[in-house]
Amino acid sequence: MAFVFHNHAAGDLTLGKTELVEFSEAETLEAAVRAIAASPEATIPVWRKRSPAEDAAGIPCSDRFLGMINSLEVAAFLARTGGDHDRAMRTPVSEVVTPNPSLLKEVDPRVRLVDVLEVMKTGVRCLLVRKSSGGLESIATKASDNARPSTSSSSHHDDRFCCLSREDVVRFLIGHLGALAPIPLSSISSLGAFSPHYSHIEASSPAMRAIAKMPNDPCAIAVVETNPDGTHRILGDISAYKLWKCDCPAAAWALRCLSAGQFGMGVEDGDSSRAEDASNGGAGGRPRSMRWGASKPLRCKDTSSLAAVMAQMLSHRATHVWVVDAESEDDTLVGVVSYADILDAVARMAQTTP
Repeated sequence: MAFVFHNHAAGDLTLGKTELVEFSEAETLEAAVRAIAASPEATIPVWRKRSPAEDAAGIPCSDRFLGMINSLEVAAFLARTGGDHDRAMRTPVSEVVTPNPSLLKEVDPRVRLVDVLEVMKTGVRCLLVRKSSGGLESIATKASDNARPSTSSSSHHDDRFCCLSREDVVRFLIGHLGALAPIPLSSISSLGAFSPHYSHIEASSPAMRAIAKMPNDPCAIAVVETNPDGTHRILGDISAYKLWKCDCPAAAWALRCLSAGQFGMGVEDGDSSRAEDASNGGAGGRPRSMRWGASKPLRCKDTSSLAAVMAQMLSHRATHVWVVDAESEDDTLVGVVSYADILDAVARMAQTTP
């Protein structure tokens, strides 16, 4: 097990990944929605444009990182502004993105996997890894690198980077489950691999109310009905993942006009034409489909194994899975598991590995 954590490096996780193409703050929300649809984790990093002076001075790429934006934030912005959605979609991303430089960190490609986990468990969502012209080698082949590699960036100016997401890390880990045994077969409950603290909203509440209490990670809120004993039965969710590839103007209308239950569970076939007629009136008159499916939210049981949940998230390209009580018969919600929870559990596993 120690071999996986100590003999693989950040560079190993970037093999086959394309070179970073920065998404500028000057781009429009319309361009952002297209980029989000093609991105992992339903979100994209946003960068400040490099000035000629910064270019000449060799300012590190990571110093120009602003923050991240997702489709839910775009839809919420449109819902708050109302009016002409076509015009609003031409708004520069700089006016919507919430600055948060702590979400990204540049690391050397030789940084060990165990240190990658430690960095990401602090809340970092993306790692900027410099591409090597000579190819990325496993740290195990570098006999001179016995000491822990520094996470500081290289001093010379080089724009050739890869952006490593948390999904990339989990995908790498699931490819080495045999070496991590038997921990991945343990339940997420026994490993403490999910959070019992989740955000929720009653199904009868206005959907727009969810935006004010939306957490950052995962960017998701459970739509629930409260049971007589105070527990929650999950009915749906409102999340960046659910709106990953949606029609944002139509979603904005739904946020303004529907209840959390209607929004979170999707629009049933019998109601879709009525919803589209209503959304057309507030979205420039163009036909739009606002239906993002009436399927139940992605769930697992608290007895599910860590490996099963990892596979579930990767197969659905999901940012989170809602955790229900295995002994309940009515989908009683007990928590949520996210990439942060998985990486934290694996980091603790790495620390206890001899």
